Amino acid sequence: MRTVLLMLSQCPHDPASGAARVMRTVCELLASPPSNRSGKPLYEPSRVVAVATTATEAREPLDAPEFLREAGLSIHIQDQPGARVITALSPGGAEYRLLDTGPHNAWSWEPTHEEAFERLFARTLDQHRPDALFFFGERQGEVRRALAARAAGAAVVFALQNLAYHNPRSFDHVDAVITPSRFAADVYRRRLGIACTPILPPMVLGDVLVPPADRAPDRLVFVNPVPEKGLMLFIALADLLGERRPDIRILLIESRGGADDVLRAAASAGVDLARHPSIEFARRVPRPRDFLAVARALIAPSIVEETAGLVVGESLVNGIPPIVSPRGALPETAGAGGFVLPLPPALLRDPHAALAAADVAPWAALVERLWDSRSFYDQCAARAKTAGKPWLPAAVAPRYAEVFASARRGAGVFAGPPANP
Repeated sequence: MRTVLLMLSQCPHDPASGAARVMRTVCELLASPPSNRSGKPLYEPSRVVAVATTATEAREPLDAPEFLREAGLSIHIQDQPGARVITALSPGGAEYRLLDTGPHNAWSWEPTHEEAFERLFARTLDQHRPDALFFFGERQGEVRRALAARAAGAAVVFALQNLAYHNPRSFDHVDAVITPSRFAADVYRRRLGIACTPILPPMVLGDVLVPPADRAPDRLVFVNPVPEKGLMLFIALADLLGERRPDIRILLIESRGGADDVLRAAASAGVDLARHPSIEFARRVPRPRDFLAVARALIAPSIVEETAGLVVGESLVNGIPPIVSPRGALPETAGAGGFVLPLPPALLRDPHAALAAADVAPWAALVERLWDSRSFYDQCAARAKTAGKPWLPAAVAPRYAEVFASARRGAGVFAGPPANP
């Protein structure tokens, strides 16, 4: 049986990190393959072990034991010299060894906890001798541990999920690169001359798919209220709809940004969102299905060049029409199942810019049509459901399994000189 070691500097179940969630889901699918119609697994399962931390990208630290239990994992806590390790077992068979980093976030834990993390990683590497290491990052500790895994015989598979890498030397020790979109793969081929395999982000249907009996689709949903995700557009849109259409309920899901951040940003734009009872805030949740159950439509008005947009795919598989901006891979992600609307030019110049009602009029008009025309909505929901089929585990998981089965130590990923050196 092939063994895969996942290495993350944060909690694999971090609700504020799409990247961590994608990597954890890949590992869950490697450990527990989907089956074909006759009940036979689509590929040979892998043994999956993860070494990670309890850190999060969210504003507030996780209560890791409680959060993991809510996510359906069985946990065991062990106090070791200078470290507290939480072992969590998923129903699918993946094992997570998490170093408890206390109140530290995903970027601040290393000065205090790196030595303990190194010991935990080295112990796991020696115990399991993995065939492949799965990770991302270019910090010194991350590179050092990747080199140690490669020296121990593992092929190194890199999850390239953003556009933040500019140094080709960050991939000298990498044997395969996976991106979540063709857009991202093309960017890195031009920028760094590396060959990437584009595969749609995976999902665990039990975490994402809403049973029909639980669907109550009456809200417009926006996830992760930070400026780069289009917060100022959301504020202008929510204010306009709250004034003109108080019957349209709006749900904002906190993540890296919280309700206080939203209200402050709105106040800086001269908007009092608290006066609209149709606008609700919800804290982060362990499973996307918890908010997708009430979503009639989803907006993703990102300002940044997104490499995929996982929540867009999660909405599609539930037949929820997404409305996205034309940034990065979002049009590719939404495909024929969603809508692509332009961003106001002022927002592209300054993601903190205050917007007027006229700037978001096309977004408001589409939302109103989705609420007011049942026949139009039903057509859009059907298209979304069809566009979600390529995201289903049976379509995506075998492609990930093939990458890990074919990855070879020392293969390298450089395909030629960059087009834009």
